[in-house]
Amino acid sequence: MMDFYQLSSKSPSPETPDKGWLAEAQRTLLCKSCNAPRMTTNGIDVTIQGVPDKSALNFVPGICVGVAAVRFLRALLPEGAAEFLRLGKVFDSNRRELPDVVTFMGYKTVVIRGGPKSGFRLCPECGRICYSPVGKRYVLRRNVGDASVLDAWFGTLVVSDPVAQRVIGGKWKNLVVQKLEVRDEPVDGLDVPA
Repeated sequence: MMDFYQLSSKSPSPETPDKGWLAEAQRTLLCKSCNAPRMTTNGIDVTIQGVPDKSALNFVPGICVGVAAVRFLRALLPEGAAEFLRLGKVFDSNRRELPDVVTFMGYKTVVIRGGPKSGFRLCPECGRICYSPVGKRYVLRRNVGDASVLDAWFGTLVVSDPVAQRVIGGKWKNLVVQKLEVRDEPVDGLDVPA
């Protein structure tokens, strides 16, 4: 049985999107109901208001897109992050590319589940699962399969033990590494589609 870890950020400063960029993205790129990016084969280029806080992982609030330090992704995925993640560029408010960070969305996604007080809904427009885990977090064995890298939205990755070991113990700003229980059945009492 393979172990899995949740990699997330404890940064108090998510990467706030530029207002002009967000308005255009809401017209052309994002679901009109849940604001998540419509599925694409490409990464999402994002313009942010400030300067990234140099966290290993972060996210752009309101649109579910992760932001990662390039140096962190090289350590985590030396075989090449593009094998597992759709990567995009990050620009500052002056439209200058910020080469030390990229956006990411996983080719494979997973819902991190919780206990009986958890909740979820399906987006009525795009069908995305919007899940809020409460209590001890876990993943279902059938949802992770033999994957080694999965996107759990909002700048959170779920990775297999061999992948996690590449960054555990490193000095990564604001990185939270949490071992996840792998369960056969959910304990939240919810009928969440796979």
